[in-house]
Amino acid sequence: MLRSIEQMMRLYGSSMVLVNSTGEHSVRAFLQETHSRSLDGIRRDIAALGEVPKGIYVYIGPASPAAQKGDLLYFMDKTYEFRRTEQVTAADQQLYCWGLCARKGDHTWGS
Repeated sequence: MLRSIEQMMRLYGSSMVLVNSTGEHSVRAFLQETHSRSLDGIRRDIAALGEVPKGIYVYIGPASPAAQKGDLLYFMDKTYEFRRTEQVTAADQQLYCWGLCARKGDHTWGS
């Protein structure tokens, strides 16, 4: 399963730079803003890992290097700050990193 996820990120992910305590790392990952124009978008979204506020970006990236709260992500001339991260595992193996990011300097979601 890990190879399939890594291949999907390599083929379909975008090039980004993750900056954490160990330095700068080039990664291929997915970043998607959470928004909806339907009536359901007016209601708060509750996902398995908690509430997903609007104006927040969902990150799916490699298990290593893993993003941590406070790390920075550079993508398409914009800077994002990780506000929450989780390691997704299966069969005792880390498969990928899931995270929520906000544009750096955007204070619509409390730190």
